[in-house]
Amino acid sequence: MSENVLEAVVANDLCVGCGMCAGMLPGSLRMHTNKYGAYVPELIEQVDQGWEQVSLQVCPFANNDENEDSIGKKLFNFQEGVQHCSETGYYLKCFTGHVLNEEVRLSATSGGIITWLAEELLSSGKVDAVACVGKCDEGENLFEYKFITDAAEISECRKSRYYPVEFSGTIRKIKEVEGKVLFIGLPCFIKAMRLAMKQDPVLADRVAYTIGLFCGHLKSKHYAAYLARSSGVHEKDIQTVDFRKKIKDKPANKYAFEVVTRNEGPDNHRQIMMQDVWASSWSNNLFMLDACEYCDDIMAETADISVGDAWLAEFIKDYRGTSITICRNTDLLH
Repeated sequence: MSENVLEAVVANDLCVGCGMCAGMLPGSLRMHTNKYGAYVPELIEQVDQGWEQVSLQVCPFANNDENEDSIGKKLFNFQEGVQHCSETGYYLKCFTGHVLNEEVRLSATSGGIITWLAEELLSSGKVDAVACVGKCDEGENLFEYKFITDAAEISECRKSRYYPVEFSGTIRKIKEVEGKVLFIGLPCFIKAMRLAMKQDPVLADRVAYTIGLFCGHLKSKHYAAYLARSSGVHEKDIQTVDFRKKIKDKPANKYAFEVVTRNEGPDNHRQIMMQDVWASSWSNNLFMLDACEYCDDIMAETADISVGDAWLAEFIKDYRGTSITICRNTDLLH
């Protein structure tokens, strides 16, 4: 057997669990959750010809020839006015801002830019579907990738989810259903998509735009369970969680964790300030996937647009949230 993603990546704890390998090779690989609360691929059958090589070609953490710099250069460097710096990668313009609808802004993680942009692209017909993360409809997982074709449903997928998800099923959906797609994901997810688009002409044709989220690292499923228990709720009683509950008159970076329990009643919503939970600090790196130790792509350098928190001095006092937006694609500037 030739070297493959299981031997070169998973065995060395470098897998981020994106699911791209399983999406591209459904006859050979499938995703499952390991004991650490993270997704990893496993071998089911060796029926896809050349699966070993393909599994490495589309993996964002495999030792292949393409990195964020080379991918970004091919995608964006030809545009007039493009600039580059090591932190952001290539970019045309950077913005700060928020949506004008107060209700939408308050229900977003920061300024509501991603939700607004996804709705605009879908309702205007520039894309026919949006692949993004929303609440699970069934099963034990809290969140999963959705394939949305109705702009009215985009709002159900707003908010950051500090929780592992995989998109192998989404890849198969994109390849099955005709039309243009907006793909929203973490930096490593966007990189995996770019690598796969290079290998698969159907994906290259159908994924019209990508939006990347600023990312410090990805958490395992145990992070949500830990926060729930810190709020006095057992993980088996969780209905859903909000990792970024805004608190009025607090700085934007002082937010709460909210858990909704399966038990009906006045006490089924529990909140705890993140700053009061020691292991919630991103700098402690607890519940972090090992792969994230080897990633420096904070701002999704291969995405058409990247969005994150504007925790800058001039914005951080406003609890309602403001977003930083980095645009790399001329089509999305206006």
